[in-house]
Amino acid sequence: GELGEALLSYYGTHNDSKFREIALESADLFSCFMGVFNSVKVSVSGELANIFSENCHVCKNAPCTCSFKSILAFES
Repeated sequence: GELGEALLSYYGTHNDSKFREIALESADLFSCFMGVFNSVKVSVSGELANIFSENCHVCKNAPCTCSFKSILAFES
């Protein structure tokens, strides 16, 4: 909710201080996610290594060459 509020606030003003709020709220949300993953014993680094072991998991290229359209159409 706080990240959404920061995004909407920035969208309305495009003010630099409002943009900094987005960064702070994003970091806070990320921290919460990491806490959840740690408490359920999920290795985020291990999961990312598995997903990207063959570069991009869709196009298999590094750097990724997927188009925005292909990303929207992707189904796992």
